[in-house]
Amino acid sequence: MHDVFISYSTTDKQVADAACATLEAHGVRCWIAPRDILGGDDFADAVVAAISHARVFVLIFSSHSNASDHVRREVQAAFHKGAVVVPLRIEDIEPSGALEYYLSGRHWLDAMTPPLEAQLQRLAEAGSVELVTPYQLAGLDGAAGRLDAVIVADLAGNTRRLDADCLLPFFGLATNLGPLADWGLAFDDNRVSIDPATCMSSRPGIFAIGDIATYPGKLKLILSGFAEAATAAHAIHPRVYPGTALHFEYSTTKGIPGG
Repeated sequence: MHDVFISYSTTDKQVADAACATLEAHGVRCWIAPRDILGGDDFADAVVAAISHARVFVLIFSSHSNASDHVRREVQAAFHKGAVVVPLRIEDIEPSGALEYYLSGRHWLDAMTPPLEAQLQRLAEAGSVELVTPYQLAGLDGAAGRLDAVIVADLAGNTRRLDADCLLPFFGLATNLGPLADWGLAFDDNRVSIDPATCMSSRPGIFAIGDIATYPGKLKLILSGFAEAATAAHAIHPRVYPGTALHFEYSTTKGIPGG
């Protein structure tokens, strides 16, 4: 599920992607095309469904979106579905035609003054979406199988009651280096810098693989982690078994044990 639908002209995709990244960095789930359209889905059906499930509709407004029939239809759908429409203006122009009708009287967020990052931060903090952090779920309030509110607690144990019709829990991880930060390793953006040829860190004998490791051209894929594990194992072998040859065995030729 998502909180925000982002509407934009394809010419403004870079700004739309930046707005999406900023909102999601603040914990606001976004829907944006084409990223969130699954293979085989009808484009129009996917857009209408996404707008129907969004509470907030962010419009990246420019001369390009002002002239876009697709954007106009998305704005119309947002109003018909009852979403809160928040226009983010990136050009000093006024809406025309149908957009003038739909956007008149709207509160605008202007992102025409550099730096754009600061204006996107305002979008995340505009209040259209309330971010309740850092809190943990502490309880549920309701009766007869119906949810009325969720109870959340901050790190000091202070609680807050939030009216709710539905609770969608999502599991996530917060990366924290913990004691690794004191090991004297070289870091890049809170990740361990390694030599991709061996997966060894800046300290001899300490290796890192997976999401914690980084190097130029790193692809954060599960497949990359598997390859890094093999690379690290080969580099570690002579340290654990000095003078002993390492013999490869491939799963396709080794066969089934006992077969």
